[in-house]
Amino acid sequence: MIGQALLTERKEQLIGVISNGWASCRPHTMAFLMRVLPPDFKKDLGALGQLEVPTQHESAYGGYPDVAFLGYSLASEPSNVKLVNSFLEGCDRLHKRDVNSTRAFFLDDLAVLGVADGLATLPQETQMRSWLLAGIERNSGQSLWSSRMRYLASDLLDQRGRLKVGLSSTQIDELALELLLSGTWTVAFSETQRLSTDQLNFLLKQLLSDSLPSGDDIERAGVWLVALDQIVTMAAQSLLPTLSDTSRLLRSVEHSFKRWKWEDKPRQGAKFAAQWLIDNEYDVQSLLWAILYPIYSSNLVDESYLPNWGQTQPRADLGITSLKLIIEVKFIREPKDFNEIEGQIGNDLGLYFKDINLYERMIVFAYDDCDSHQPQKYDGLRNALLKRERIEDVIIVRRPGMLPVRSERRSRTSKPKTT
Repeated sequence: MIGQALLTERKEQLIGVISNGWASCRPHTMAFLMRVLPPDFKKDLGALGQLEVPTQHESAYGGYPDVAFLGYSLASEPSNVKLVNSFLEGCDRLHKRDVNSTRAFFLDDLAVLGVADGLATLPQETQMRSWLLAGIERNSGQSLWSSRMRYLASDLLDQRGRLKVGLSSTQIDELALELLLSGTWTVAFSETQRLSTDQLNFLLKQLLSDSLPSGDDIERAGVWLVALDQIVTMAAQSLLPTLSDTSRLLRSVEHSFKRWKWEDKPRQGAKFAAQWLIDNEYDVQSLLWAILYPIYSSNLVDESYLPNWGQTQPRADLGITSLKLIIEVKFIREPKDFNEIEGQIGNDLGLYFKDINLYERMIVFAYDDCDSHQPQKYDGLRNALLKRERIEDVIIVRRPGMLPVRSERRSRTSKPKTT
C-alpha cells in the first residue's frame, strides 16, 4: 500500500506541474503532450480545466512552434486535409528562411520532431523531407537530454536506422524519454534494444524520489509522467500470462512427468501405495486444472456452458476467460483415435465460437495413452488441426512411462457370492 500511495502521489504531482504550466507553454509543447499522454491523463488534465489547445489551423504564422504544433496534430489526424494544407504552408515559410533564421528551430529537438512527425505522414513531400534532414544534420552535436528526438526525427523521414543502437545512459531524463519515444513511435524503435531491467529499476526509483521538474518545465514533467505509466503497465503485463505463455506452460506438462508417482507397494509405514493414475479425459482435465489454477485463479473455468445452438448445449473442457481461450482436452486410447480427433474438433469449432465475445481461440491438448506408441502420428494431427480457424496451438503429450499399460489397470470382476 505504501508503494501504491507513493506512485499515486507522484503521478498527481506531475499532473499538477503540467496543469500549472499549461496556459503559458509553447504551442508545440502542448501538441507533443497531446500526442504522447495516455487517455487517462488527458482526462485528468481536462478535469482540471486544462487541455485548451488552439484549434485554428489557418495561416496566421507564429513561427516554427506553430509549424511543429501542426506537425504533431497532423500525425494524430493524418486524413485532415485542412491540417495538411496549413502544415505545408508553414513548412514552406520555414523552408524559405535563411540558415541563420532557422537555426533556433533546428536546435529545438521538440520542434524538429514535431515537423518530422507531420512530414512522415506525407511521403510525397520529398523536397521538404530533404530540407529537414539536411538541417538536422547541419545542427547536430548538442548533448541535451532530448537529443534522442533528433535521431527519431531523422529515422521517421529516411528509415536509416539511427535508433538501432540502444541507449546506455544512466540519466533519468534520457531514460524516461527513451521509454516514452519507443512506446509512442513503436515502428521506428522495432529494431532497437530496449531498456534493460536494471535501467528500468533505476529509472523507477529515480522517478519516484528525484525532485520534480520545475513549474515551467512541463515537457520534462510530461516525459516523466508517461515513463512512469509505461513502467507500471509493463510490470502489470508481466504478471498476466499471454496465449503463448499458456502454450509454453502446457507443452511443459510432459517434462513434469519425470517424478510422477507410481509405487508397486506402500512405503514404510504407509497403508496405501502412491499411484497417480490418469485413466480418462476427466483425469487430464483435473491435472490441467491443478497446473493452471494457481496462475489464472478465477479466470480459469471448467465445463463452462456456452451459448446453445438449437438443441445442442456445448461445454468447453477448460476456459481462460481473460484470454478468451478454450482448452479442449482429448484422450487417445488407441492409434485409430488420432484419425477421429480432427473431425471431432471440427464439429466443436462451429459450436464453441458462436459468440466470440466469450471465447475466440482454442488450444487442443491431446493425451496419448496408447499402449502402442506411435509418435509419427503427432505431426500429422497437429498440422491438420492448425489449419483450422481459431486453433492457436496443438499440444500432444505421452503418458508417464511408469504407468502400466491399459490392460493391466483393469481388475477382474468376480460374481457376487450367493448364500
